[in-house]
Amino acid sequence: MQIITGKWRILPLLILLLTSCTKGGDTVLKPILEVKPYSISGFAVQPLDQYFDGVKVRTLHGSINASMEIAFMQEETLMELKNSTTGKVVYSQKFYRKDEEHKVPLFYYDGTTLKERYEYPAPQGAEYLANFFFDFPKEEGAADVVVVMVEYYWDETLPQGYGVAAATTIPIATNIQPGKWSDYITLPALPDFPPKSRPDGEFMPYICVKKTGSDLYFTHNDDTTATHLLNKADINSFPLELPQPGGSQGKVQSYYIGLQQFETGAMLTPKLDLVQMFP
Repeated sequence: MQIITGKWRILPLLILLLTSCTKGGDTVLKPILEVKPYSISGFAVQPLDQYFDGVKVRTLHGSINASMEIAFMQEETLMELKNSTTGKVVYSQKFYRKDEEHKVPLFYYDGTTLKERYEYPAPQGAEYLANFFFDFPKEEGAADVVVVMVEYYWDETLPQGYGVAAATTIPIATNIQPGKWSDYITLPALPDFPPKSRPDGEFMPYICVKKTGSDLYFTHNDDTTATHLLNKADINSFPLELPQPGGSQGKVQSYYIGLQQFETGAMLTPKLDLVQMFP
């Protein structure tokens, strides 16, 4: 069985998991009465183990949105979601073979309680509010949300066609601890561009995540060439919106950002605004 956390596919071997049992030390298959589709969607900031009739079938973490199948061996089956660390049941639901629809209602799991939705304050006037959840290992330390103003210039003699003259970092939120939601902050407007270091310079602003009190990012710090400052800022950025001058409509954003390891190195992923998931 192949499982991809967040957005994943479940191969047909799932049916074997749901229909197998042990008798006398041997695995035997129980007859399937009917196979019916079901769906599950929600968000879990801490991993949840999903069980059907006491059999663990997968671990859920982050964004969850999937359509799969239930193999009914009797007229009803019990699904449970358990905290992966403690084993505590945080949600249970019975599915009945006779029902036309089998669906787990949209949910949000905050690591302790499973709720119907993610709650956030309403914007006041033109105010932009934001909070952050960095799902990083604790040893990575605290994080800052910053604006990185990359000054670049066009140069056809360079292999990539441009060069980078300088990068200026302007803090937005500092010392955000990993593994929990930060307090809400009021977002400032995009800062003015700093003075150019060269007449042909142009600025590209990025909203980035950096290590607290450091100029280091959480990924792709090995490349120290000046021309790659723009690429590093882009890779470590996320689409936080800042208020526009003269705007009258406020906004709330709640960004969950993960740090995952791949063969090519670490990446900030996913980058999700939970306000969009729970409008």
